[in-house]
Amino acid sequence: VGRLCEQKGAYEAIQIAIKSKLPLLLFGRVGFTDERQKYYNDKIKPYLSEKIKYMGEVNHGGLLKYIKNARATLLPTQRPEVWPNVIIESLSSGTPVITSNQPPFNEMILSDKIGKSSDSITELVDAVVNINHFSRNVCREYAKQKFDGKIMSKKYFSLYKKILNI
Repeated sequence: VGRLCEQKGAYEAIQIAIKSKLPLLLFGRVGFTDERQKYYNDKIKPYLSEKIKYMGEVNHGGLLKYIKNARATLLPTQRPEVWPNVIIESLSSGTPVITSNQPPFNEMILSDKIGKSSDSITELVDAVVNINHFSRNVCREYAKQKFDGKIMSKKYFSLYKKILNI
């Protein structure tokens, strides 16, 4: 989801799909820079098949339909990110998240019932293969408890008070 570049881990997602023998849908934009075109042509395009499909860019509503019906959201991101909303959207939809151990992914997936956070491709493949280990109901409840707007507002307010020594 987002940009198809090294940082987002599209190549790693493809390798996980191949090793798990499960289908993969890739979403995002290739971009026009030489670097992004090379990444797509070298690391993604050669692996596209009936089981591994590049879906291009999809609007937010369309993406949510795919997420809601997915076995899992796979995010083997290679570098830290700011705050990936796709994790919250996935969990809120009841979709487990399989992700790298990069911040904040590893800070968001704190229960082994909602997903897996690891830098080991082998562990991520195992999580994908054993997807029934995760609970869609627990994913939804976890998202509600951790990421609900009111709860997040209270947490931010509490943090600001702490920072300002109020």
